Amino acid sequence: MKSYKFLPLLALGAMTLAGCHEDPVLPPMVVPEAPMLSQVNSTILDVKTQYWDNEKNYIKEIGLTSEGEHVIVKGRVTGVDVSGNIYKYLYIQDETAALGFSIDASSLSSSYKVGQELVVDLTEMNIGKWNTELLVGKPEWYEAGQVWESGRMELETFQEHVELNGLPGNEGIEPTVLNMGDIINATDAQDLIKYGHMLVKFENVSIDGAGQPFVNPAIPVNSNAYYHTITDAQGNKMYLPISSYADFAYEAVPSGRGTVTGILCYKYQGINRQSQWALYLVDFNGLTDFDGSTDEPGGDTPSTGDQNGTKDAPYTVDQVITLGNPGTSAWVKGYIVGFYDYNNNSSLVNSASGAANSNVALAADPNETNKEKTVAVQLPVGALRSAINLLDHPENLGKELAICGDLTAYFGLPGVKNATEAILDGETLGGGSDTPAPGETSTFVKATSITSGGVYAFWAENKIGTAFTTDKNYGYLNVADCTPAADGTITASTATNGFTFTLTDAGWTIQNADGRYLMMTGTYNSINLSATLDASDSGYFWSINIDANGQATITNLAMNKTMQYDPSYKSYGWYSDERGVKPTLYTSK
Repeated sequence: MKSYKFLPLLALGAMTLAGCHEDPVLPPMVVPEAPMLSQVNSTILDVKTQYWDNEKNYIKEIGLTSEGEHVIVKGRVTGVDVSGNIYKYLYIQDETAALGFSIDASSLSSSYKVGQELVVDLTEMNIGKWNTELLVGKPEWYEAGQVWESGRMELETFQEHVELNGLPGNEGIEPTVLNMGDIINATDAQDLIKYGHMLVKFENVSIDGAGQPFVNPAIPVNSNAYYHTITDAQGNKMYLPISSYADFAYEAVPSGRGTVTGILCYKYQGINRQSQWALYLVDFNGLTDFDGSTDEPGGDTPSTGDQNGTKDAPYTVDQVITLGNPGTSAWVKGYIVGFYDYNNNSSLVNSASGAANSNVALAADPNETNKEKTVAVQLPVGALRSAINLLDHPENLGKELAICGDLTAYFGLPGVKNATEAILDGETLGGGSDTPAPGETSTFVKATSITSGGVYAFWAENKIGTAFTTDKNYGYLNVADCTPAADGTITASTATNGFTFTLTDAGWTIQNADGRYLMMTGTYNSINLSATLDASDSGYFWSINIDANGQATITNLAMNKTMQYDPSYKSYGWYSDERGVKPTLYTSK
């Protein structure tokens, strides 16, 4: 694999072809010179420090220096859309810090090469945050938050303020080697200013999904970004989002341990709806020196012995952590050591107090307290959730659980999803409960009231809502044909059609069959799904009122939009006006 470095642009003009006995004539090479170079009077660190605000969203116009001059900086391009993994952003860096530009244009790399020195007149440009990320952009109104923020500027605006100087090179800009353990919690203002958008490298790390394409169904995905994870020798982890549009999207993830170089960004991550540090590859050359070994950082790979993931020989927790989310179905065995708290950055809670009913944490040691040594188990609606969850069964804490499901990431950890069968403390679960197991159908009756923790199906005009599939993180709710029987009942599946309603102090929550929360944001009439619950965001909460006929008025508290089946689109949307049919709720007998 190539070493990661900037490649200078060879600015060769078109060759004029001549006769056999004549030398070819080359036009002179034109090297751009920036007239503003002599006026550079500020560093990037100076500018970021002066215009920094701790608010999550804001925008400010950059003015003059204290001497009344335009604020002019210079820096080399370190990140741009050269491979498609970075889109509509451009990053420059000088000897003090790095600066990101949000630009509403594609193919920026055709004009601004990696390594190109730029001189930028920042005066009268705008700088601020978009959801915690500091960017030079344009003022944009965020309706839901009732605040101005930094949006994408027009390309023409950027061009008016920028001059190219010389040919692309890497003089003075080398990736900074960082310790991942030091940076993941470096979130005070000084650290965010210093490290934000810096070109950095992490050494001796592994990447999950080794040997498989970067675009891999086993990897968590949000908005066309596949959230891989890099892990260092001490077990520290950081997201490595890969765009499905990257020109290396279908290359194999390198095996073993090596060096990863990219742009370090502190920004909002749609996969878990949190702001945190993540690393963005500029191109495939950011992956170097991977040794292809099967050893994981932090210790030897656990021996599989006779444990092969079958019911008779389930994988251990350590084996599942080592496997790196292959997406295959297997049995896993460990001890229930707690749950992951949606309200506290999905932290591991080693008790049953305040437990979520949709997940449990498995560990090799019943006394484990380190989240990174656990496997996150999603509990699907049905018999398994009813029998295993700690909310209803606090006595399950510390019990041994073997469970069969897909080995795929959950809460950013090695996880088990879409479980079909389990053995809890020696008792087999999944087929003999009064509650239907996932995938099974049962008789649903029209609901006349709603109960916290109950599972309900949405029905209107002989159509039933179908739960969002795991590859969908937002959208309208699709439907399937469903005609009631003569006695008014319908046949449905909790795993395919069921949604869990839970009453909290802030309002009702609605969970998809896989445990994700339905929520609204922005001005959209569609839904977003989140694995975590943000108790401070009213977009996660609903008012639900049901009449004597079972018809429900389900309104989002943040957007004031009501759920309606729109026959013209054959799907459920959430609208502020009347344009469809409100759902009738059905629940399992």
